[in-house]
Amino acid sequence: MQGKKKMFKKIVVAVFLLLWIASAIKPVNDIIWFVENLIVFLSFPLVIWFDKKYSFSNTAFFFLFVFVSFHLVGSHFTYAKINQFDLFKNFMDYDKIVHFMYGLLAFVPFFEISLHSGNTKKMSYFLAFLLIVSIATAYELLEWIVVILVHPEAGGSYIITQGDEWDAQKDIAYAIIGALIALFIHKIATKKVS
Repeated sequence: MQGKKKMFKKIVVAVFLLLWIASAIKPVNDIIWFVENLIVFLSFPLVIWFDKKYSFSNTAFFFLFVFVSFHLVGSHFTYAKINQFDLFKNFMDYDKIVHFMYGLLAFVPFFEISLHSGNTKKMSYFLAFLLIVSIATAYELLEWIVVILVHPEAGGSYIITQGDEWDAQKDIAYAIIGALIALFIHKIATKKVS
């Protein structure tokens, strides 16, 4: 069983690396791709380290892969331009989808880290939720700072918000909604297993 788990993770990492390389080939905007992928550069080794330390479930590992895949697509096409595709024009802003997916899909890995660190299940739910909110908020602040540094002439306003003055708050709210849904689904799923 342990061998199958390791093989699954190796396959997921290999597919992720191929997708990451593909996203770097002729992105719509090289600078935006690089800035959007700074977080991936920093978090990828961290995820591998956490997996070695806490041994994520295959579900948690796969959830991280799915979330980052959505992010890579957004970084390749730029979040602003991907919204011009018909699928997203009539449904939902792609940026909001990715923030929602972050809350939904990163919840289980954060929960597992907390639980394997010795916290109770109840505390692990709280800490995972708190991490989602904290990281989503920190990301919005970091995004604002980077854009101010890279494009000071634009004041950062339109580039960050795509013309919506409430964009940062909405992004954080979508992450919170995703995390709450993940929390309730996880609680129900683990009750049925117990």
